[in-house]
Amino acid sequence: MKLTTVLFFLLFGFQFFVFCEKNESIAYPDQFPSLKHAKFMGGEITMIDHVNRMGILRPDRSDEHNKYHWDLPHHFEMLPYGIIYRYGAPATIRDIDLGTHMHGIFFLGKQGMYKVPLLETQYFQQIRNQPNEYSPDSPYSQALRLEDDFSFYLRQKATWQITHIDHEEGKLT
Repeated sequence: MKLTTVLFFLLFGFQFFVFCEKNESIAYPDQFPSLKHAKFMGGEITMIDHVNRMGILRPDRSDEHNKYHWDLPHHFEMLPYGIIYRYGAPATIRDIDLGTHMHGIFFLGKQGMYKVPLLETQYFQQIRNQPNEYSPDSPYSQALRLEDDFSFYLRQKATWQITHIDHEEGKLT
């Protein structure tokens, strides 16, 4: 009885595990996701939990979302293999100051494309014509890379040329 069960599992059960592939668009902690499924987002850090490598980002305003969703918080957590850059060097999440503008590469969370309902707050009592009840970017909760403005533009090899310094007005041109 036991031998037939083991043989059955070896013949048919192994094939089941081989053909069950994970969804490539979801970031799993044990495998690197493909960058073609990533979403780039920038925004200001408003909360950090350095013990759990989590935080809240207030995304930059864009025409991608309804204006009522511009300043909704975006909760994220760093992937185990995710990296953070500050001033061009690797850093930990506790090195990031609140209010720092960050650029990030985000992936879908464990559940995939799901809707996260927003918390019940007084915000909804102030805005009566709220069109949706979920944060549009909430499914993209797994951060692969977070970097501040300096690190982002350093990696992009962006340069600026200063032609004139006005000491009286404190302006660079």
